[in-house]
Amino acid sequence: MIKSRKDLQDYIKADRESAGVSSRFTASMYDLVYPNLIITYLKYLRKVEYYENLGSVIGYGISHLLMIRMHRLSYKLGFYVPTNVFGPGLYIPHFGSIVVSPGARIGKNCILHANVVIGQHGGKVPTIGDNVFIGPGAKLFGAIHIADNVWIGANSVVTRDVREPNAVVAGIPAKIVGYKKVSWNNTPTKG
Repeated sequence: MIKSRKDLQDYIKADRESAGVSSRFTASMYDLVYPNLIITYLKYLRKVEYYENLGSVIGYGISHLLMIRMHRLSYKLGFYVPTNVFGPGLYIPHFGSIVVSPGARIGKNCILHANVVIGQHGGKVPTIGDNVFIGPGAKLFGAIHIADNVWIGANSVVTRDVREPNAVVAGIPAKIVGYKKVSWNNTPTKG
């Protein structure tokens, strides 16, 4: 949760680094259009979180103005990502439909592809660990817990806990189909 100006800067920096954007400008034309819209969206998201968490009238007013801009981009990109859900280092590589339940809790360095739904079932929402890769079209529902360094395959439907780190899950309903030796950012993992 972003509580200070330094936290805000750290979250924005982590989001940019996870996207591979080292500076404000990138080289190719594609990078200038789509990924920078996503980076801009994430920057608005983090700023709204900061000003909401200040708990002041001025902070609320600023967050409301930023939220209007964020919602315009959200409509254009197809995202519904509520505030105070994701840890630092969120990476969304493509625009497309993404819906996340406001009560969900997702750790740092998460990769979230297009057409992903992280939703509630019976009023319960998922808790997702750090360094989790969520493939295109994946659906996660209910009071489930996903461990650190888990890869969720494309079009998987996860309705049960995945408590084992480094697991690869796929299918409908999702099951563990293997284990990986390297995390998503190519750092060795234990096991």
